Amino acid sequence: MLIELNNIYKNYGQGDNLVRALRGISLQVEDGEMVAIMGKSGSGKSTLLNIIGGLDTFDQGEYYYKGKKTVFKNQEQMARFRRNKIGFIMQNFALIEHKTVFDNVALPLRYNRLSRKTIENRVRQELSNMGLQDKAKRYPYQLSGGECQRVAIARALINEPELILADEPTGALDSNTEEEIMNILQDFNRRGKTIIIVTHDHNIATMCNRIINILDGKEVSA
Repeated sequence: MLIELNNIYKNYGQGDNLVRALRGISLQVEDGEMVAIMGKSGSGKSTLLNIIGGLDTFDQGEYYYKGKKTVFKNQEQMARFRRNKIGFIMQNFALIEHKTVFDNVALPLRYNRLSRKTIENRVRQELSNMGLQDKAKRYPYQLSGGECQRVAIARALINEPELILADEPTGALDSNTEEEIMNILQDFNRRGKTIIIVTHDHNIATMCNRIINILDGKEVSA
């Protein structure tokens, strides 16, 4: 078992401004699965993804990663967990506009104190895998939406993470590019990568192995 969440609660604010984002949700994700977390806006699905990825904490419950109880004592432990275990793909690509495609993809590697040659070889290989080898010196504003998302996927994969988390990865794309990106993710899943995708799009969800439906911070039957 890669991911196990037991009775997770998460609140934001207090008093009249209290938002109960997650209300005792439990789930399991096996190693090698491609799972969709589906729900309307405000259902808690992005909060759930952020907790799984170590971007946010929870108020109550238990989180097990590969059978080990996950407890973050500080922000540095959360950051180390993200760097070593997780690859993130965001709807808005989250690329740094003033950095080239090469430097955007290389960014996670620079935290690992690798040699310049090692970084260059790995980035060029990942760009080649994504069909972006001729775009290395370009900037995000010079790319199409689909190309930006492929850069984001290359960056997510560069550290060879155990888990890929994608938050509405096709939300800003047209239907043809959407299919292209999902085909890329499915291909990586066939190679053994575990992928969790947050989406409100039923067509995207049905391309995954399994769908977890979220409503008002709780899992519900389809």
